[in-house]
Amino acid sequence: MKVALFKNIELDVECVSNDSLDGIDQYLRLSEYVDVEFVMLKDDELVKKQVDHINNQIEALKNDMTNKINLLESRKQELLALPDLTGE
Repeated sequence: MKVALFKNIELDVECVSNDSLDGIDQYLRLSEYVDVEFVMLKDDELVKKQVDHINNQIEALKNDMTNKINLLESRKQELLALPDLTGE
């Protein structure tokens, strides 16, 4: 596979890609194309890494939702603690 080093000018990050980024305005090719042969990971290694990544995403979402729920519960308690301003 032929790949080259590119830089995303807007995000100031570098990445390796085939020619799919060539000609896109926000990407600047930094190197000539080189032929690279990738050694594929074993399926069991790849599956474990994917499962670990998904588990991390699940935990992050749980933490985010718990924080949002806590904020809503806090706001609800603040509202319930307000004095009755209707005079009834």
